[in-house]
Amino acid sequence: MLTRRHVDTGILPVVYIAEATYFSLVAPHNTEINLPQSLLRPFSYEVWLFIVGCAVVISILNELSQYDTRMGVWLRWIYSYPTLPSFYSICFTLISFVLIESYLATVTSFFLAYRFVPDAKTLEDFFATDIPIRLEEGMDTFLNNLEPRVSDLIVARGVRGTECEEFSSGCAHLDTFARAWVRIKELVGVDPISGRKRSYIVLEMVARYSCMSYAFARDSPLTVVVAVYLRWMYEAGLVRLFHQDYEQYLQPNDYEHTHEDSLAFEHLMSLW
Repeated sequence: MLTRRHVDTGILPVVYIAEATYFSLVAPHNTEINLPQSLLRPFSYEVWLFIVGCAVVISILNELSQYDTRMGVWLRWIYSYPTLPSFYSICFTLISFVLIESYLATVTSFFLAYRFVPDAKTLEDFFATDIPIRLEEGMDTFLNNLEPRVSDLIVARGVRGTECEEFSSGCAHLDTFARAWVRIKELVGVDPISGRKRSYIVLEMVARYSCMSYAFARDSPLTVVVAVYLRWMYEAGLVRLFHQDYEQYLQPNDYEHTHEDSLAFEHLMSLW
């Protein structure tokens, strides 16, 4: 129990944590439906531009062929060749079949994967949203030790802890990665609309400290107990298990190669 508001922690016995401690932003999942993104994502921008361009060119040529101008007469003369309509029809049918089948093969999965507005992966993505950040009393020292730009952005979004709860849908909050990981995994419920956990951890960390410690009252027997149990945790491999979770969640690019799922021109291969 603290009997004074400000205590000189330098005179207190401490138990140091050997491993790094990560602080992160825990934000609510965005459940805003983004159906246009799901409908457009199966094709890349270049393919959509090619489809629209071909449709515009075909419509213009068909319209010009209806007039008795020099261009219209020339187009009707081209269309009068007996083999050209068949060749045009075969090419149009083949290209339409490939595009339609490719679209239908991926649009269903994209309705699931890209149905909602994507969550923030970096701090810049998060600060581009309007989600407030829950700040508890006594966090001034922690915020002052952050990068000035990040600290200013967090303070500008800050709301009092009494205005919203942790892991709520109305605000984000600062938390250690270990605590947030366990709380989301074990206690945070699943949103019935999105089918996902209501909260997630922003991939880019706010801060990383390798000199954290627990401070105790002088002559407190709890100091020895915590030191012993912390040593047992290291010996049992629980700390290593936590770091495996960290690597799998926060550093997937070191182990996986992501690729663009949209259909692009380089994906098309010759049959001959």
